[in-house]
Amino acid sequence: MFYVGNRVACGVLLKRITHVVFAAALTAALNLWTIKGGALYTFIAIASSIAPDVDLGKYHRKLLHNIFAWMFLVVFLQITAPYLGLEGYYVFVSVTIGWLSHIFLDSLTKKGVALLYPFSRKFYGLRIFSGDNLAVNVLFIILSLLVLIRYAFTLITALISS
Repeated sequence: MFYVGNRVACGVLLKRITHVVFAAALTAALNLWTIKGGALYTFIAIASSIAPDVDLGKYHRKLLHNIFAWMFLVVFLQITAPYLGLEGYYVFVSVTIGWLSHIFLDSLTKKGVALLYPFSRKFYGLRIFSGDNLAVNVLFIILSLLVLIRYAFTLITALISS
């Protein structure tokens, strides 16, 4: 984290950027950009990548960092997507990319995630590094940006060729 005196200045922002850029890179790698409405579905994936952190506070990494919250959300969105003029399949893919990539990245941290909450309070994960580790966050951001640049270049090349 970045510290200014005794206050954390950018740690939370850096983690959010990591989640956003990682999800965007996954949407690019899965060619979600190229479908009709791809920008909207990419936005849904990005929004879903930071949504699990709405549970900040007493139940952080429990209430929304589990597979049951994700399943409830995708079922709800499958039902409502047609009423919003959205393709249910692409909403499912977008939310899955964002939500599960968030859970994956958080499972790499020392704290892990309560993957089976509320049925189990046990935290699971590889627990490799601290979530506020500047080097790891920057590494994930750089790798994700490289994926984004590669797919943006491919998309631009295809547009120019046609």
